[in-house]
Amino acid sequence: MSKSLIRILCGKYDLELVKDATKHLIPKLPNLVTPGAAESLAVKVYRLAMTKGVSADAALESLLGDYQSPAPEDIMNFQIQLAVEEASDLSFVLKEFIS
Repeated sequence: MSKSLIRILCGKYDLELVKDATKHLIPKLPNLVTPGAAESLAVKVYRLAMTKGVSADAALESLLGDYQSPAPEDIMNFQIQLAVEEASDLSFVLKEFIS
């Protein structure tokens, strides 16, 4: 899920993450990512790609080496579950979050 969000946000900056080139990065990507953290990663990818003249894929790989989620995964899971429980329309909730 985070891979798709990061890919879309990089596209906002006219950066393309090549699917085949990023397959090996999947284990390094966080399972869950806040929208703010994903946007921050996309901005950092853009900045690194523009200043160092590297591909978006290479920039993302470099950044994931020391990436640390701003929120622990158990806290994010708790917040997601709380949001699901308070949702007034479950059609807006991703199926994998509905128990």
